[in-house]
Amino acid sequence: MNFSSYSYRRPQLKDVFNKLVAENADPSTQSARIDVWQWLGKTTLDVIGLAGFDYNFASLSHPDNELAYAFNRMFAASTSINVMGILQSIVPGLNMIPTERIKMQRASLATTRLIGKKIVEQKKQAVRDSAAPGAEKDGFPGKDLLSIVVRANMAPDLKESQRMTDEEMLGQITTFMLAGQETSSTALNWGLYMLSLHRDVQENLREELLAVQEDMPSM
Repeated sequence: MNFSSYSYRRPQLKDVFNKLVAENADPSTQSARIDVWQWLGKTTLDVIGLAGFDYNFASLSHPDNELAYAFNRMFAASTSINVMGILQSIVPGLNMIPTERIKMQRASLATTRLIGKKIVEQKKQAVRDSAAPGAEKDGFPGKDLLSIVVRANMAPDLKESQRMTDEEMLGQITTFMLAGQETSSTALNWGLYMLSLHRDVQENLREELLAVQEDMPSM
């Protein structure tokens, strides 16, 4: 499977919100309440997937994506707190007891590792192809973070002692996810909350955004 060529349409978050408002609007006010928390979480998951390792989670349009589902279950299991979970994290050997939380974590980890290995191997093959005789020298086999890591790791002048193993590179995917998804969605949620408290700033921002004539403006 070529993880960078998903054929899913990438809907804008704006389109999702417009659809939700249209479906749930109060006839008297033409407005609706939307749980932005869950939708911003899906959006940042899509963003970090593409920017981090060129993988389209398509969470906004296809929430049943296998890798997205596995990550969400794994994180949910990690953040759920109960007495047994606390004991299993501090008492050696207790994590061998197959509680529902442990089984969920292991199943999700197996899925993320399986797909993650395919992604890493695809990146390595792209680097090998770009270095093959006769290959077009366009400078880069990929611009996502994982491609940059893999390319640097496969540099011929890098000492063997400094190279990361496949397991270490695989770990970068989880690192990108932890660093880029929940943190970004939380910051966006707080930003929207502050805008709701300062309506004058919200109106100024809205006017500035509406002045842009295209949906995908350049930098």
